[in-house]
Amino acid sequence: MVDRAADHALSSMESKHQQKAAIHMDAVKAELKSGLMEGWKSSLDQNTVRFRLGGKTSFSDHKMSATLTRRDETLLMQLRTGDCRLLGGFRHLLFKDRWDGCCRWCKCEKETVDHIFNRCLTLTSLRKEEGIADSEALFSKPKESVMFVHKALALLVNVS
Repeated sequence: MVDRAADHALSSMESKHQQKAAIHMDAVKAELKSGLMEGWKSSLDQNTVRFRLGGKTSFSDHKMSATLTRRDETLLMQLRTGDCRLLGGFRHLLFKDRWDGCCRWCKCEKETVDHIFNRCLTLTSLRKEEGIADSEALFSKPKESVMFVHKALALLVNVS
């Protein structure tokens, strides 16, 4: 119906004002994707875990695939949302009644991504070593953030 209306409008116009031109389907898809992405970004709630962890860092569309493996990209996304399978709340699924929710490194607070990246005293030196000032590094230094988590988990394995 839209095509017929467009054809009718074009046929009633003078040929020097507008001509028919083919549009490549990839261009249409790219435009739709861009519009959907912008709509999604504008709909994000500023009170979500992602915004609390990222501070004032703006959203980034950059893929890290050049520097991170797919597995590390997945870990980074989990860390950014605050629901990481290796840290915090998901551990209760593995250990059921045997895990009290306390941080495995300092045993002081509940183990969350926010605690590990911002307040865990035991991991302070490791954070400094990796150049991680706080959870904002999840957005500004993704590779270093992933390495920090891997090294922190390796500390647990070496202690056990």
